[in-house]
Amino acid sequence: MDEWPGSADHDEHRDALLGRHSLAGAFGDLDPGTVPGFRRRSVADALRAVAEADPRYVSVAGRLHVLHDPAKAGFPHLDSAEPEYRLLAGSVADVSGIDADQLLSDMKESTREGVPFAQTTSGRALPHRDVAFIGQDVCTTRTVQVGGLTAAWVFSEFETDAPFDQVAGWVDPRSWPERGPVMFKRMDPVGSDAPIEIAALGSHHWHGVFHEEVQLVKRVNPLLHWGYWRGDRAAGMTYDLDLSLDGEIDVDRGFLSVEDDGRVRRVRALKIVGSTTDIWDEVAQLVCPFWRDRVRGAVEGGTTSTPTTPPRTPPEQPPASPECRHPRRLDTVLQRVRPHLPRPVRRHRQPDRLPAPTAPPHGEWPRR
Repeated sequence: MDEWPGSADHDEHRDALLGRHSLAGAFGDLDPGTVPGFRRRSVADALRAVAEADPRYVSVAGRLHVLHDPAKAGFPHLDSAEPEYRLLAGSVADVSGIDADQLLSDMKESTREGVPFAQTTSGRALPHRDVAFIGQDVCTTRTVQVGGLTAAWVFSEFETDAPFDQVAGWVDPRSWPERGPVMFKRMDPVGSDAPIEIAALGSHHWHGVFHEEVQLVKRVNPLLHWGYWRGDRAAGMTYDLDLSLDGEIDVDRGFLSVEDDGRVRRVRALKIVGSTTDIWDEVAQLVCPFWRDRVRGAVEGGTTSTPTTPPRTPPEQPPASPECRHPRRLDTVLQRVRPHLPRPVRRHRQPDRLPAPTAPPHGEWPRR
């Protein structure tokens, strides 16, 4: 097939992202025609869209991922899209000071010889954040049940020599739109100008409700309750859904944690997200390309980062019954929640939909 999926709208950033995700193999065996809002694009058009995208929204690492996976197959459709392959390689070279032809050659060497891209001539010339996890699997997805609702379980675990202060800052969600604009478009406190400090626990403990706008497979707008803490050698945060403002999701919870053992920092990131529409649950694995850009922010300032193997997975669960997948209407949710949302907004859990979390599916919550 000489075509690749893209979006049907005119958001150039989203078009470029979806084009590069499909080009990098993120769709797998999934028929992109089943995804609402996608249309077919030629390989050349997809490559050009990625190459010409704003670097703030399609990172150097994202462009490298687009080149790496096609390199495994010897750059398919090279005869019809060679100028666009070179254009994409040039878009990396222009901002990184490396040679575009050398980059394409190193991509072939990395995939042909099984050499980590970071060890090639081009890889050694690029910052670690740009080459971390290129050709490595740092995103594990599974389908799970949360309070009778179907959701996607997205998890990463890795070790990095990046400084602890840098990784702990990455854990703090207030910095996410700046550190990860590919995925996070806004993170605004609700009901006050800042989250509430928990003085009894120290100067780096707080909780609050935030309005988040985030690019998953599509953009969604939830209100999330966050809790953050930081100690001398560990930091962590947890979050859970208060309200989906656009009615798109009915599950959104997870955590980030970092532990400093002196030699390396051990990082874990879990997101469990479920949609009110069946099709988005079925294609939720498409979040991985966005997710990789997100977790890569933790390794800035480091020189080496290694995913944990084998990757952790949640316990096996029975398949969802049809009634558990019934979409939730926003007006129904609002009727239940609105009486419990005084100003400023306080945390309110919906017991029949989101039972209180105990431990994440892969183990214990991060210790303070």
